[in-house]
Amino acid sequence: MGPVATHLLVRGFLDGRIPADCLVQPEEGGEWRPLEAVREIRALGLSQAEGLTPFSLSPRDVVRWLSEAKDSDEVMSLALQGACAFTQASVGALYRVRPPLDLPMVSACLGDPSLELGQLLPRRDAALCLAREGEPTVLLPDSNLAARSTALRLCPDRVPTGLAIVPIRAASDLAGLLELARFDHPFRNSEVRALIPLMAATVARLEELAWQA
Repeated sequence: MGPVATHLLVRGFLDGRIPADCLVQPEEGGEWRPLEAVREIRALGLSQAEGLTPFSLSPRDVVRWLSEAKDSDEVMSLALQGACAFTQASVGALYRVRPPLDLPMVSACLGDPSLELGQLLPRRDAALCLAREGEPTVLLPDSNLAARSTALRLCPDRVPTGLAIVPIRAASDLAGLLELARFDHPFRNSEVRALIPLMAATVARLEELAWQA
């Protein structure tokens, strides 16, 4: 299969549309390679050697793989893909607060949202204000301004059935946030709250990599 973008490849495999023995070609071309040779899929533990089906993943599994991430880009990609796999989200974006502006910046995307890497959230964005309150939030479409702004970013051409905003905390500070959307049914509070340890592990691995640099 290919050439194909990595985020579409991951989504197709998670949806069960791509067999584990498939050969794939990167979007930019190049050599064909086994599916398990794709870093994002191998790190998620989806290869046959791990013996996992896509939705047997747990946040604990992803935390273990985060500890093996080699750089910040891989950390962010793993964290987002793990969160989407665990919650069965169709679309997601992970933002990281970076100096000097101290505003959330798009650091990873999944499912082709209308966002660009490096894009900043406005300081008064409703979803950002909600994340600053410190608790994961499950939203329904059009339930409030935060839901509408999140849906517009993640899926402007399709109405989601469920949305979620998960703050990423470093001590008492907001280190980032996670936005998720799905189209089959709303998120459950319990599955979204289960992502809190994953987000904490994401921050811890980023700090560890910065210390090692």
